[in-house]
Amino acid sequence: MCDVAASGQLLRRFVERASSLYTLPAVAVDVLELTEQPAVDVPALKLCVERDPGLTAKLLRVVNSSMFGLSREVTDLNQALTLLGVKPLKLLVLGFCLPKALFEGLEAETLHAFWRHSLVKAVAARELCRVFWRGPHDEAFVAALLQDIGVLVLIQELGGPYVDFLRSVREEGRELSAMEHETLGFDHAIVSARLLDHWNLPASIVRAVSAPRDQEGIAGLDAADQPIAQILHLAALIAAVVADGCRQVMPDLLNSAARYGGITVDQIVGLLDEMQERVELMASTFCVPATERRSYREILEQAHRQMSDAALLALPDMLRRADKSASLEAGQRVLGDVVKQFTLHPADAAPGTEHIPAHAAHPVPGPAASVPVAAAASAAAASVRRRFARAGDPGVFGRLQSAIVSCCQQRAELSLMLVEIDDFDRWLVAHGLERMVQISRLLPGAIEKQCELPCDCVQASDERCAVILPRCDRQQGVTLARTVIDRVPAWLLAHGAASVPIQCSAGVATLAVPSRGSRAEDLLAAAERCLFAARSSGSRVVKSIDVF
Repeated sequence: MCDVAASGQLLRRFVERASSLYTLPAVAVDVLELTEQPAVDVPALKLCVERDPGLTAKLLRVVNSSMFGLSREVTDLNQALTLLGVKPLKLLVLGFCLPKALFEGLEAETLHAFWRHSLVKAVAARELCRVFWRGPHDEAFVAALLQDIGVLVLIQELGGPYVDFLRSVREEGRELSAMEHETLGFDHAIVSARLLDHWNLPASIVRAVSAPRDQEGIAGLDAADQPIAQILHLAALIAAVVADGCRQVMPDLLNSAARYGGITVDQIVGLLDEMQERVELMASTFCVPATERRSYREILEQAHRQMSDAALLALPDMLRRADKSASLEAGQRVLGDVVKQFTLHPADAAPGTEHIPAHAAHPVPGPAASVPVAAAASAAAASVRRRFARAGDPGVFGRLQSAIVSCCQQRAELSLMLVEIDDFDRWLVAHGLERMVQISRLLPGAIEKQCELPCDCVQASDERCAVILPRCDRQQGVTLARTVIDRVPAWLLAHGAASVPIQCSAGVATLAVPSRGSRAEDLLAAAERCLFAARSSGSRVVKSIDVF
């Protein structure tokens, strides 16, 4: 927990240094002031821009780019300003005139990530505002484009440790602002807002940049400030998915989109189709590193499918643990409703992609709870984030797919064992975070020591390990799993990790005949189903299945 006084002092120091080191060029300040006037003085605007030959050249290059599709080259600044218009001019000046000192010494990877995220977020904010809020969208664009310049300030001030922090946050799919609050006591958006305020940008933009990035926080804002805060929140979530590959935010994106404007996943996908070309044009305009060529639609749909499949796997377990007094029929209705909410329509799926049909989802064992759909969805989303925080990492999928290829070449079986600590949440409350972290760290080594066959053990979440077993058939896998769940609790007890035996369950899925078409996610999903069945049957149980 950060000391409030210390974090406040640190924030003040960063802002004071940023205000003196990173000054917006005078030309940009004057252009902003002129364009904020009710009646814009175009001759004065021209004289202002002409003071900066570099800016003049860049604006002429934009006008003569494919964005305008002119038949003849424009060389006159008057004509260029007329073609651009006041609002686009303001946006371009802000993009072109960010202080160069903010970008000095940045690694290419860091610079690429910053611009990719910022441009996707800015264009997303503009399109969300234009299509759904139907309001002036230049303010949303500017706020989104500049909201993350605090990241650059923190890189310049903190150097390598903050760059490493950024990289680890992205790799783990974590939410940057939350991690910054936990570590520093404030987030980069506050630094951005203080710097923009120093640059005398409109107060409405400064408020938008510093606004909360969660539904509850935004709901507490003045009514006039809520729309742009909602737009920036959604734009940031879209950028997190399609620019940063952070698929864990999908439930938050869908839930927030529905709450703010009744926006559906189909509408978001449609928005992405229009966005991609505009992002690429903006990247070309600002001469920043090229954006990824992979389809935004494809990225979002893949993230949505993974979330849907994970929700199907997690929901029955969540319902099983809820209030036991309601009927099975009521629980099944809840499950059906949530499955519909989390599943893409087949027509929207990418070609060649299979979905888990509703009838293939795990049956709800025993009396299930009748809970509101929104609560079920929220619990499912939390479960997805917890259970698949690392299972979606290439460390698991990549190793598993590599093992499939190897066993296919050797014409050998491949088994995947999932081992999970039973009632992990209950043990967390009983033993405390520190003890359970210790157990989680020792679990992979404990499993490997009990395995009597070559294996690759990967920690998939706090309570779960994935054990890849090449050249291991189903019977061998089951025998090995039984050995593991019998011996691991005693090993943890003997090594002081646990004060009482902690029980485990296991699921084993076996590819009897791996082929080139075999997919890691299918094998993992099958092992998930077996693990679910094992947990439902009680502690120290192993369930298995052959996958063809």
